[in-house]
Amino acid sequence: MFFYEIKSKSQSSESIIVSNESQLDGGRNPLAKLFLVIYSVNGFRSDKNSIFEEVTSIKNKLSKSTKYLHLFDQILNQLKITKYNKEEYDYNFEISNTEYYKIGKDFPRIIRSNIPSKYITKVKYSINVAGIAGFKIKKMI
Repeated sequence: MFFYEIKSKSQSSESIIVSNESQLDGGRNPLAKLFLVIYSVNGFRSDKNSIFEEVTSIKNKLSKSTKYLHLFDQILNQLKITKYNKEEYDYNFEISNTEYYKIGKDFPRIIRSNIPSKYITKVKYSINVAGIAGFKIKKMI
């Protein structure tokens, strides 16, 4: 069984963020093979193919069904995506680099089984990408 953790970072960033102790953990399957995929991305301002343009396209497709359009609008409101903050979503991203890493027992990570859950309930940390260079692989299995 294979597990993949996908992360993205800006081209200039030196680290990735791991949002919880489960993200780089094989879970209850000790035989699982774990991999980390890191996409380096460049963001740029553009109203062409931007997030907001995609939202508008979806809304146009849903316009024939008021039920689904209403549901979509509710989701957008929960995400605080409105026509009033359109400029915040006029960004495109392009992948400039992709790197693959094999996560084994020596990979630097925090896993659930090593945390005293009686005392620590939530973990978020950063990994310096240069520090995991020794775990880099050429391609995915």
